[in-house]
Amino acid sequence: MRRLIQSLYKSDGVRSATVLTIGNTASTFLGAVAIILASRFTTPAVFGVFSAIFSFMLLVSKLGDAGTNIALQRELSQPDSAVSSEEKTALIYVGVAIKVAIAMVSCTIGVLTAPYVSGWLHVAPSFVSLGWLSGAAIFFFDYASVIAQSAGRFGLAVVANAGQSIIKIAVIVTLILTHSLSASALVVLYGAAPFMASILIPICMHTPRFPGTKYIKIHHFEKIYATARWAIIAVLAAALADNIDVLFVQSFLTSTQTGWYAAAARIASFASVAALSLGVVLNVRVAKYKTREHIDAYLKKAMAVAAISFVGMAAASVLAKYLILYTAGPAYLAGTFPLVLLLFATGFVIAAAPYVALFYTLDSPQFFAYSGLVTAIALIGLDWVWIPTYGIVGAGWAKLISRGATFLFTIWFARKKYREQYGR
Repeated sequence: MRRLIQSLYKSDGVRSATVLTIGNTASTFLGAVAIILASRFTTPAVFGVFSAIFSFMLLVSKLGDAGTNIALQRELSQPDSAVSSEEKTALIYVGVAIKVAIAMVSCTIGVLTAPYVSGWLHVAPSFVSLGWLSGAAIFFFDYASVIAQSAGRFGLAVVANAGQSIIKIAVIVTLILTHSLSASALVVLYGAAPFMASILIPICMHTPRFPGTKYIKIHHFEKIYATARWAIIAVLAAALADNIDVLFVQSFLTSTQTGWYAAAARIASFASVAALSLGVVLNVRVAKYKTREHIDAYLKKAMAVAAISFVGMAAASVLAKYLILYTAGPAYLAGTFPLVLLLFATGFVIAAAPYVALFYTLDSPQFFAYSGLVTAIALIGLDWVWIPTYGIVGAGWAKLISRGATFLFTIWFARKKYREQYGR
């Protein structure tokens, strides 16, 4: 174990992950401050309505992703010897065209489906329409972040993320002082802030000008489609896994109960920043590993990361009551036990991140679809049965079991593909 920890410390990838995790933790802390202000200066019922629409917004943003972010990150992270800088520039603008087209379709669908979705969530149709528009704004920020991270500009991605959190805090404080804080105002803010921050990234990167349509070839779309056709299932399934429980709670229970559960879910998501940061760095670095020796050395470090993640989440779960008490406030203490379950579920996500990164070098893009389906099917099925019976505790157990199932599937599939490519 000591040698594994020493090798982790010497690894450039782990050091980059550490820097990115620290930066994202600081950014997420700012985001948490915004959520804390929103929860403390509204009632659990109002916060529950906002949380339900915010979860819906995140689903819309992943619909806008359509699997293209994973596909583009996979191509843009390749060494210049494999994908030239000219090719990468063309791919970036192909991605922009795809995002604009999806945004237009997304907003149209939002207007048409608002009455039906609002009936399911027991909210006004205007909330759903705002959710569609704000969700469409978010996926431009996600795409800009992918471009920065693929170029190794992790610090810039962190600064942009912090920037949108600062905007949220400033606006929320203003709304509190003017007695204007409401669920609808928060929905608009949580779409506008990331869109404003997304403009910062291409400006700071000095992104090359559009090369002209003659440089955009059909094979650029084919490259993206080859991975995106599998990744879209994984992305949508992952978005469902992160947000569908809040939507089911809002549908089956009351807005107040949604507020309790959403507060716990947001606190647990703060811990998941480690998985996000680790995954971003490892996805970029592992894509460059092409030999068995590199993969074997990497797998030893992955085992240590998995072990550390479970220990960390176990320690955090002991503090669950105080995490709620000193963040969302005493009005949300009913979410304490669900938070314990969600923290352990987050441990599975962090532990799986190093193994998921393997599929950026192993030729198995279908993994992203399969793992997403495992998570989504398990979670939706368990939520559907347990939330009406066991309430928000049932939602917590459903999340924990589905995350555990996905972790075991990831380990099994990684071992299977490793043996196929390199032998025993």
